[in-house]
Amino acid sequence: MGKSTLKLLGIYGPWSVSARHGRLQRANGSEVPVLVHVLDEPADTERFNLLREDARLLGRLQHENVLRIENISTTGGKLAMVLEGFDCVSAARLMDHLNHEMQIWPARAALEVAAAAGLALEEALRISDGNRRICHPGTAPGWLLIDAAGRVKLAGLAVAHGPPGTPHAAQPIAQAAPTGYRAPEGGMELPAATYMIGALLVELLSGDPPPEAAADPAAQEGVIRRSVLRLLGRAADPVGEAAIAAI
Repeated sequence: MGKSTLKLLGIYGPWSVSARHGRLQRANGSEVPVLVHVLDEPADTERFNLLREDARLLGRLQHENVLRIENISTTGGKLAMVLEGFDCVSAARLMDHLNHEMQIWPARAALEVAAAAGLALEEALRISDGNRRICHPGTAPGWLLIDAAGRVKLAGLAVAHGPPGTPHAAQPIAQAAPTGYRAPEGGMELPAATYMIGALLVELLSGDPPPEAAADPAAQEGVIRRSVLRLLGRAADPVGEAAIAAI
């Protein structure tokens, strides 16, 4: 990743309380704006080295719908991911604003956000290195970042350790899976990613988190499918002023 200097400027509230914004001075002297995601992991030597190896794999993922990793760092005794600068608001913050204004996501906008997340996941799942591979714990709205031009980027990608097909493979440095986003059959391959996108659509369209996975995978997938179809079948809603103001 190269030697560089990070200067933090404060909490980046439009994303989350664990996000910071700042400036990164690269080894070549250039300086760029960055977002920083502070992980709930102590910055000891073993974890730092592990994150550095994972970051090298994550650095291979270059996609317009992915928040690109720039470097890793530490702050306040915690590990941190240094990510590309992106003047954005999270879909979760946008949902909070819409709920406050008693508005809901237009179906078309929800589909565009979910499609962007799906494209990002599809590309991420192509990248692996032996028993290490890129994955995502759960594409909840807090991980979807949107700018004023409508561009969508997925954050929160992690590296799973273990042979492909291992249910719930270990993620030594990762966020816990959000409620309702883990596929009932487990795993982190394409079927699980597809399930995540369905769960994301349920939350965007309804304003509520998707239901927790049932013991029967087929039954749970049926619940997600029926929920998405029902919500997409509602009357179309124009993009409200509240959505524009929130962005």
